[in-house]
Amino acid sequence: MFGFTSDKRTCCDRRAKLGLTLDIQTFAAHAQAAAFDLCIPYAESKDKGTLAAGELDALARSMDGLSNFDVGCAMGISETEVLLRLRRATEKLGCTTKYEAALRAIRLGLVNCG
Repeated sequence: MFGFTSDKRTCCDRRAKLGLTLDIQTFAAHAQAAAFDLCIPYAESKDKGTLAAGELDALARSMDGLSNFDVGCAMGISETEVLLRLRRATEKLGCTTKYEAALRAIRLGLVNCG
């Protein structure tokens, strides 16, 4: 977990601190996924990495930085359904987190980054 704890005023505003915190958390997620890829072989799954269209859509929207609630609103489904789709996508890709699943989906060419 990364964050800031400070009682002192700094020259940067709250928004800049939040942006830096999010950048650090994103970097940590990418570093963790890279470490998993190096140290842990891909888990074999029955689905061989094939994701349903809804799972791919939820994963791609999540990669755009939307919260699960916002992904649900954009897709016209509940936040719970978003969580279920992300969990299924994560399991099918043999991953443990949605961040790792996003990186693996990019590497497999399942989603476009950018």
